[in-house]
Amino acid sequence: MQAHWPYLQAYFVRGATCWVAARAVAAIVALFGSLPALPVSTVAAIEAIVVSVALGVVDTLRRRETALIGNLAIHPAVFIGALAVPAAIGELSLRAIESGVR
Repeated sequence: MQAHWPYLQAYFVRGATCWVAARAVAAIVALFGSLPALPVSTVAAIEAIVVSVALGVVDTLRRRETALIGNLAIHPAVFIGALAVPAAIGELSLRAIESGVR
């Protein structure tokens, strides 16, 4: 596992970037519709995580990195987890911030 850490770290960064991009687009669309910009309900959080993982997978397919992931013997569940962990941490931090503000 330690030999693959630099590659997984890159996928953590990609997952965080996809989460920020997905949340930014959702916030802009919500603002145009006169809705709250960052809804942090459980359903919205799960949707944001799923969308950010899907964006990360699409980006990986676009860059044709699936052979690299396979050659490094990185299991697909570990790959999906590396994309999902930053989004989950971000959603938890948004929920903590919102509950602290109330």
